[in-house]
Amino acid sequence: MNPTITGILYASAKLFLCIFSFGFYMGFMRYRYETEWLLMSVLSGLLFALPATVIYALWEFSWAILGRAQTKQHSATQNPAAASVTISEELKTGSRFNSWLFIIPVLIIAPFAQGLGKDFMNWIYPATIDGDPVSRLIETPFGKYSWTGPRPPTQAEIDELTAIVTGDAYWNGDGIPQDQAKALRFYLKASGSPHAQNNLGAAYYDGIGVQKNYATAVDWFRKAAEQGYASAQYNLGRAYWLGKGVPKDYAQAYMWVNMSAAQDEQPAIELRDYLASSMTTQQLAEGQRLTRERLAQNPNLLNSSR
Repeated sequence: MNPTITGILYASAKLFLCIFSFGFYMGFMRYRYETEWLLMSVLSGLLFALPATVIYALWEFSWAILGRAQTKQHSATQNPAAASVTISEELKTGSRFNSWLFIIPVLIIAPFAQGLGKDFMNWIYPATIDGDPVSRLIETPFGKYSWTGPRPPTQAEIDELTAIVTGDAYWNGDGIPQDQAKALRFYLKASGSPHAQNNLGAAYYDGIGVQKNYATAVDWFRKAAEQGYASAQYNLGRAYWLGKGVPKDYAQAYMWVNMSAAQDEQPAIELRDYLASSMTTQQLAEGQRLTRERLAQNPNLLNSSR
């Protein structure tokens, strides 16, 4: 092979490996929580390295073809073969034009390229495949958890899940000493989550880690129940049945446990059946009417996905 071509290929390979490593790292930081993180990191590296390497190689070949790469005019006139060897050696040592310097503009345009790269990655790796959400992994201190949705999780959602998982670990003593007061602090960090809201309600209802307060417990149960969280709907209905934190109301109790039972919450099914057998015909009809009205206003009340 022509020594000049060998030198250009050598310098291009050196440049490619360096920029590929940079792109791989950028891809890893962007996609590390996804199930296909390795593939996406490799594609990110290629996205960065291939254009830069091709441009660099074309630049060098253009110099060689046009004769501008010859650094010693007398060698070219007296011994063209020696001139080619000289060019090859200079490309390898970097004395004429160091390919490492080509990394500088790559670093400068990296933020812009990363933005274009995200669009490209979303095109080749969509959030949904044939309409089905893609599952991604979120890494927490207590393991990896699957995130299934129409888009990757935001940092706020990752922080919320981490707080919930950490709270659950402290609440149950799973792998760490049980500390329910500390668990509540983590649940408060994820207070928008119905799971955390329901556990906060349970803590206030039973006086675990905090002073018992039925009214506060009902507030937390209601926030989670309004998001379709079946366990919270059962707890709220039970509070209405017993009159703890709210005035006793069999119709409201039936409405909430009926919604929870519709989501296969076994304690709610049992309580619903008990209420139906012990309520008056008028109370039962009112409970069923409230159920229909609330579901017509908010169908998401039958959504226990979170």
